[in-house]
Amino acid sequence: MGVAAMGMLLGGALAGCGGDAAPPPATAPPPGAPGAPATGPTGAPPPGAVPPGAPPPGTGGAVPGDPRLTSQPADGLLSTGWRYRFDLVSPANENNAIRERAVDLYFWPDTTRVWFQLQNRVGQPLKILWNEFRFRDTDNRVFKVVHEGIPYERRNDPLDYTLVAGNQRYSDWFAPVDLLEDPTAAQGGGMRRLFPTDGMAASFVGKTFGATFVLEIDGLPKQYDLIFKIQSVIPPR
Repeated sequence: MGVAAMGMLLGGALAGCGGDAAPPPATAPPPGAPGAPATGPTGAPPPGAVPPGAPPPGTGGAVPGDPRLTSQPADGLLSTGWRYRFDLVSPANENNAIRERAVDLYFWPDTTRVWFQLQNRVGQPLKILWNEFRFRDTDNRVFKVVHEGIPYERRNDPLDYTLVAGNQRYSDWFAPVDLLEDPTAAQGGGMRRLFPTDGMAASFVGKTFGATFVLEIDGLPKQYDLIFKIQSVIPPR
């Protein structure tokens, strides 16, 4: 499974924003174990995350059952002082959250990856089919993805699925494999950014990027074609 590789790979935040914060560790099943129950990855969502059902932004309330996730203002301040706002424009959603009979999904990109939280709403397990994921950048180039727990040396290998038990919550992230530049990425370094955090940032306003996000629910594949838009970039004061 795993956000540690890319968590070991990348870093950030949204609910409409970008960021550089490194997530705190948490207990997780062995990365990449086929069929391993998802008890929570080693990486936690960054500042700015507002999962479905969380208190509204600015209240500082913790998400029930997951002390790592707290609600914060939607715009994430980067260490550089630049603010990005990302919106999920497709499929239909409410504040970057998709709610369905079997699953709740919440997404928040940052400048290096896309964080997400999944809530399995039924009693049966579901699978995250990482090998079917694809990432499309702002230049329409398509890449396979990596996620937490995938080390540099396995970046091009087939990815095992992650099993999320019934009525369980799971948090992770994904990013295009080409962001890995060298083996130091496995220790949290060597990653380039998806988006600039300098004067070039303004040129990305209005651009879109996306991903093919694939689950297996009730034994059938369920594909979400995600499209994110960079709504605004605010320079440092």
